[in-house]
Parts: sequence; C-alpha cells; structure tokens
Amino acid sequence: MTSQFRRVLASNSGRTKEVVLLAKKLAAEGNRRRYALTANEGTILAGDVTKTWVLKCGWEQACAATKSVVEQALFYQSIISHVAARNMQQSLAGLDDKINEALTMPIDKAILDKACDARPSSSPATNDGVAERVDAENKRNHRKNPTTSKAVTPCMESKK
Repeated sequence: MTSQFRRVLASNSGRTKEVVLLAKKLAAEGNRRRYALTANEGTILAGDVTKTWVLKCGWEQACAATKSVVEQALFYQSIISHVAARNMQQSLAGLDDKINEALTMPIDKAILDKACDARPSSSPATNDGVAERVDAENKRNHRKNPTTSKAVTPCMESKK
C-alpha cells in the first residue's frame, strides 16, 4: 500500500539531488500527491511531481536564501491556516512594517565587532547544516557576481 500523505518537496533550484530522488521514489511507490515548491520554472523536479508552485520573490542577489525562505514560510503558513480554517490575513496584518523594522534597525558597532571576532562553535547534536548551507550559497553567489554580493554580512561592513 502506498502512502497517501501529501508531500510538498522544496528545492529553490529544482535540481537538489536528494529532493529529486525522493520525488522519483514517491512516484515509483504510486504516491500521486507529490508537489514541489521551487524558485524556477521547468525544473527536473517538476517532471517528477503532480504540481509545482514557483516562488515569486525573484532571484537572490546577495545573501542566499533570504527572500525565498520568507516566501516559503508564508506558503507553508497559508496551507496550515487553510487546514485549520483560520484567516491568515489577521496574522499578517502589519507584517511588512515589522519585517522592515527588523531589517533596518541599527545595531551597535560594539555588538557587531564582538560577533565578528567570535570564534565559530558548533555542536554535532544541534548542527542542522543551515549555517553551512547559507555560507556556501553566499560564496557561490559572490563568485557568480561579486558586484551584487557586496556586504553579505554585517562583519564585512563593520570592519571598514
């Protein structure tokens, strides 16, 4: 018997190996409720799912996975709100102002200096790979277009 759970597989590129392989596995098992959330049209992943939703936030030009993470969160929140029969509009009231405030608030230079001078630490028990992925994406984006990936971290700015 095949699982009848709905699966929403997320991959910004639509080419993430593990996600594409999972879609193929689910298809082989007969699961017809396979969906994808990507940042690109016509991806490899789209060929292995029933329906694909494409993010509308646009290409990440500086820090990888910022706009897309927010849009993905809103996408999943809309699903949860629908299932729970809640009006998502009330939860989102004023969110744009709150995000703008959080992203533009001044940070004391002393705090930035301490953060930039801190030694990295990690715990294998709690490390989920997110920081490494963001770091790798930032480096990749910088190699692709160094003129648009300036100031990807506050540390770079505070050391000037």
